Amino acid sequence: MSALKNLNIGFHGAKRSKIVSTMSKEEIYRLRKKHVANACILFYDPDPLQIVRARGQYMYDELDNEYLDCINNVCHVGHCHPDVVAAATTQMRILNTNSRYLSQLNAEYSERITS
Repeated sequence: MSALKNLNIGFHGAKRSKIVSTMSKEEIYRLRKKHVANACILFYDPDPLQIVRARGQYMYDELDNEYLDCINNVCHVGHCHPDVVAAATTQMRILNTNSRYLSQLNAEYSERITS
């Protein structure tokens, strides 16, 4: 079970959640090295960023340093876009699986994006 704390703090005049890890960065790193396959590359190893949240085009580390995200396809809609979050939430209430099973929704979506 995760032991993260969720704090509400100001963000450019609005409320935002700040996730605070209760484990040290070193402990998280050790657990990841032990339990995550080497095929899943860790950026900036051996001193990786500990990203705890993101919003818009920015990601934030455990010290609340801001990083412009040029890697995670945020140029399309950004992190935590309310329309994307709402659509994903609606879909996950119905079905949240991968494409290894037959799904009408996946078939229709695949057709739509390849037409």
